[in-house]
Amino acid sequence: MSHQIKPQTVNILTREKQVSAGKHYEVECRTTGSRPDAVITWWKGSRSVRKIAKNFPGQNQSLSILPFSPVIDDDGKYLTCRAENPSIPDSALEDKWRLNVFYTPVVTLKMGSTLNPDDIKEGDDVYFECNIRANPKTYKLSWFHNGVEIFQNVTAGVIMSDQSLVLQSVTRATGGAYTCMATNVEGKSNSNAVQLVVRCEQIAAPNFSARPGRSTYSLDRGIHYFFSRQIVPMIEETRLADLSLYGDLRTAGVDAFGQERRSRERERERRGFS
Repeated sequence: MSHQIKPQTVNILTREKQVSAGKHYEVECRTTGSRPDAVITWWKGSRSVRKIAKNFPGQNQSLSILPFSPVIDDDGKYLTCRAENPSIPDSALEDKWRLNVFYTPVVTLKMGSTLNPDDIKEGDDVYFECNIRANPKTYKLSWFHNGVEIFQNVTAGVIMSDQSLVLQSVTRATGGAYTCMATNVEGKSNSNAVQLVVRCEQIAAPNFSARPGRSTYSLDRGIHYFFSRQIVPMIEETRLADLSLYGDLRTAGVDAFGQERRSRERERERRGFS
């Protein structure tokens, strides 16, 4: 009757310094000393690896080869080769390999958490945050506006700091799709696109009311409406028959409109309008 012996050694033979996510590897583990041959199992973290390993029993030793394709979430986990003689309680021996998984950056872009993306107006300051998960660390971060790379220009209000992009005093031309791209030794990755919508601020708008029963009034000068910092003629010539025109031009502090209103009031007084 042969003696039963527990495994004496177990070793992972192909222990790479680092592996790349998505690439295929074959990891070898050898155990010696067990009688009968040891049963070899593989574990990743606390879970059994269900991929079928190739086992090669031999005289007083066994070899197991595990096909292995690491993923990003394997980084930092332990891959364990366990050898045991089922006939002997507590006979298991283990060898562990801490995985160092290299992968291209995982990049996510978002607008600054203190901003309301639905309420960005001309003249506002806007910032973006590029969140990067990478191993090894990135050595380059690039920014793009509508697919065209942009660079720091403090004079123009484009400031890049760490993983942030700051745009000062935005205009309608600043609007569009923004992305960031991170690069490490494994490659480069683009973020999701974030749309910047810059609202056009209304600086002044005319508001008129009329009352029937009075003489014809002719407005023969242009009334202007400020929209997105541009003066747009709204009315070139308006004739209101048998109406009395009461003009209330809200100027929002624009001197040109204040002057226009005062001029109209003097004209009304001269013509005898109440």
